Amino acid sequence: MSPLRRLAIVLALTAFGPRAGHAELLFEDRFDKELSDRWEIVGLTKEDYRLRNGGLEVRIQPQQGGDKTPMLKIMLPFTIEDTAIASVEVTVLDEFTREGEGAALCLLDETGVDFTVQKQRIEGGLFFAPGEYRFAGKDGEEGNPAKYHVHYTPATNAAGPLRIVTRGDHAYFMVGPSEEGKYQTFFHSAVNPKPKRRGFALRAGGGKPGDNHWVRYDNFRVTK
Repeated sequence: MSPLRRLAIVLALTAFGPRAGHAELLFEDRFDKELSDRWEIVGLTKEDYRLRNGGLEVRIQPQQGGDKTPMLKIMLPFTIEDTAIASVEVTVLDEFTREGEGAALCLLDETGVDFTVQKQRIEGGLFFAPGEYRFAGKDGEEGNPAKYHVHYTPATNAAGPLRIVTRGDHAYFMVGPSEEGKYQTFFHSAVNPKPKRRGFALRAGGGKPGDNHWVRYDNFRVTK
């Protein structure tokens, strides 16, 4: 791992750890009674999602080209000056069978999806994606993308909720807290530096037509 990559992770863990006493709640849906009317349903029929036993269950949608996968989305009042944190618990109810099938939490801007984190089927297993880029080169080769390999961590429920943290023109993929109270950081990326609007979405896609796979979302929460 390069020194810059290690520093970025350390800063993320330090700066974006939970600070409940200082956080402003922007939106929360526990899915315990009915779906909040603030959600916008995009491309999903009423048969594709349901509330059951205090959670939101969504049918995996077939693989589609481009950025057309149906979703539930909500736009919220935060800007690049804010540190915003979205979290949601994700449970895979039916085993994924198609490569790339996944249940995602997405960061949005006014044009669509800007950053995605998920539990995804990769080479036959269920992993957190995007994975962690680990440096495998020599000193001085940190700028060469070919000198990195991607490490994927198995996506267990015990690891905790999926989390997207945004700060400035970067977004970070974190998971936690785990059952032991730990957080993990897997990936970060530059995002739209001048968004007109921002929000988040729940998206389940990459499936095969005719499959009937469902995933469950619990305790969706956004703070800044």
